[in-house]
Amino acid sequence: FPVTIGLTGMGPQGLMRIFDEGDPATFLLYMVYVGADGQPHAFEGRCDGVLTKPAQLIADPSLPYEDFFVPEGQGDGSLTYAQMKRNLAGYADYFYRLRACKKLTDWLAGRV
Repeated sequence: FPVTIGLTGMGPQGLMRIFDEGDPATFLLYMVYVGADGQPHAFEGRCDGVLTKPAQLIADPSLPYEDFFVPEGQGDGSLTYAQMKRNLAGYADYFYRLRACKKLTDWLAGRV
């Protein structure tokens, strides 16, 4: 998803012109830990979903993608990241950054 394009001038309305309702989307983040031995260990945080074109924009303007992204697996599948964040309705369950962080902390805990 071209967030950098949106942040450099297209704006939310311009972003909505470059995708179709229901297009698949994935948020992906890798946290990498490099131990004293120099070996990297990567931990993936991923959230699959679809894109939507909301009637009202409520996300922080610096994070416009939150208005457009609907995570998979939330039952009726109707809430965007921005709506989830506003109401904290299970937001943490779908937040890809937390998923990567949990994998990293679980791995570190297993090494103690």
